[in-house]
Amino acid sequence: MPIAISPHYNREDFPNGISPDQQIEVFVDQITGWQLGIAREMIRQNILHRHFAVLQIVTSYFETIAKYVEGYDQEGSSEEYFKKGILMVFPRWGCFQMTSRSCSSRISTPGSAAAYIMAAKLREHFLLIFQALLVITLTVAWSL
Repeated sequence: MPIAISPHYNREDFPNGISPDQQIEVFVDQITGWQLGIAREMIRQNILHRHFAVLQIVTSYFETIAKYVEGYDQEGSSEEYFKKGILMVFPRWGCFQMTSRSCSSRISTPGSAAAYIMAAKLREHFLLIFQALLVITLTVAWSL
């Protein structure tokens, strides 16, 4: 039985190894299929008590995307990468707040262009779900 590495890919799809472009496509497929797609489906189907689950799924995206873009593969540093992820998804929230380097140097880092293209692809999916989550949160708060 093939081992799935994303909703649409399995290990057997890459018998000669996986290229950087293929890694990005698999990562996008993982995030959209196993995280953001699930959150979107929970919202679409109006699943009872979905609010906290959708919040957990959506907020985990920030840390995930920052660690992926920077190539971080160790344990820990959740808070740091959560903050970096927020700035990657919402760059207008504070390029001036970057502590380790400026936004321009972050974007021009060698080898990071493909990761930023991938992040841009995922950003659209994320923003749709984030907007829906905000509407749900305000609706619940209004009804209390």
